[in-house]
Amino acid sequence: METPRWFATELIKKSFDARQMLAGGGHPLDYVNDETDMLNSNDIFELITPFLPTPMINKMELKGLDVWTDNSLPGIFKTYFRKK
Repeated sequence: METPRWFATELIKKSFDARQMLAGGGHPLDYVNDETDMLNSNDIFELITPFLPTPMINKMELKGLDVWTDNSLPGIFKTYFRKK
């Protein structure tokens, strides 16, 4: 998928690498919910996972966030959530 127009690295206000949490059996949904709630308009939250977090993407889209995932690196999915 092509990089969306709204994406810019300087707009990333927080990044969270959830790979260790997921490997330990945890789930970052509550954390991501809390962090995206605190974003200002046009700010971006970056989530790093070893797979495409489809259920979380769906939940964040229902909250009205823009979502884009970059998986240009093997085994690494960087999903970006932008508050409109």
